[in-house]
Amino acid sequence: MPYALIWKRLSEEWQVTPPENVIEQNSPSAETTLFDCTGCGLRFFHPARSGTAGFYSLLANSPRYYNSWKWEFGWVGDRLPATAAVLDVGCGRGDFLAALLPKVRRAAGLELDERTADGARDRGLEVESGKLESYAPAHAREFDAVCLFHVVEHLADFRPDLRHAVACLRPGGSLYLSVPNRERFLKEPLESLDCPPHHLSRWGPRQMERLAGELGLGLVR
Repeated sequence: MPYALIWKRLSEEWQVTPPENVIEQNSPSAETTLFDCTGCGLRFFHPARSGTAGFYSLLANSPRYYNSWKWEFGWVGDRLPATAAVLDVGCGRGDFLAALLPKVRRAAGLELDERTADGARDRGLEVESGKLESYAPAHAREFDAVCLFHVVEHLADFRPDLRHAVACLRPGGSLYLSVPNRERFLKEPLESLDCPPHHLSRWGPRQMERLAGELGLGLVR
């Protein structure tokens, strides 16, 4: 897939005009190739580079990009007991936390972007800014549930962050992951947001089974 085509589609579909420096920083080569792992079946792009802060700031200005509610927020919320302490990694503006706060003992968030984290704190939410690798050692075994909603597919190397997420769980805790379903019925041959620098991998149920084994977790559902 030519990066030039991905950028063209991003501009057309999401009403953004990327400056040259953003294109250069997020295009490691002229094109990227989608591979299938012969072991676990994970589909991943190479070469691929995780989107920079400048790239996501650009998308944030699109009137279509940000959704304040995802259906999985409700699905997970319904399964959390009132005694739970919950961590939402990549919490954004804190919409899931705000909905969860009246229902659980503690709702905390971690957000990479400082300005977005400030906005969540302005709402009275417990949100820290930074990376999971720095957050986890200070919060080991502190949470009953850790959630990563649409985070994994953005990471070039997701294993370290997921291990840090597991380290934040108490024994018997639950890890909730959501990713786009590559087997979904409605999809286009080339979806600009399902390609680098936005999405770097594509997932199905089989890959979640493999991932659970690598993390030493039992796949519940």
